[in-house]
Amino acid sequence: MASSTRKDVSTSDAVGLNMRKIPPLRIGDKVRLVTCLGSELQGDVDAFEEKTKMLVLSKQSQNREWRDVMIVNLTKLREIDVIEDCDKSPPSLPELNLEGIDQRLQEAIEEGKIVHREGISRTGALVYAAIKKKFDVKWKGKLLCAIDESVKIREPYGINDCSGNEQGLKIIQKVLNDFYSGQTANKDGD
Repeated sequence: MASSTRKDVSTSDAVGLNMRKIPPLRIGDKVRLVTCLGSELQGDVDAFEEKTKMLVLSKQSQNREWRDVMIVNLTKLREIDVIEDCDKSPPSLPELNLEGIDQRLQEAIEEGKIVHREGISRTGALVYAAIKKKFDVKWKGKLLCAIDESVKIREPYGINDCSGNEQGLKIIQKVLNDFYSGQTANKDGD
């Protein structure tokens, strides 16, 4: 276990690290951090983003099946010590499914064309996006069809504008209720 201390931080710098004082970090390095409040953290470097001044660390969880992940704001640290250098290359990234990405892009373009062509309201488009996060949904003209077309939603796309089988209806009405509750909360917060 190679122990090298690459500490380059003055203890008087209690408001956080200056980015030029951060030692060179590599994925896999084991580091010890001291926060401005004096708390000590240790872990393996999983990611480092200089622009946002964020560091992602992980360490073995107590239950041994998981790893605890911490996201640390480097401006809130007093010091960083590299306690063990990683001497191996980071693992290669998995290959992207370019066909799947292209298919999703084409579907998004088609959905946008339908919204534009049919003159669907902004609310309708937002309701569509909210449902799409959890269930299959399609446009049939200005009618939204969800859950294998077992539920249909008419303009103006409110909770009372739904029809269909009872089980699917309850599910979609809950999604719409959550959506409209979020819309109200966003307006109140503006």
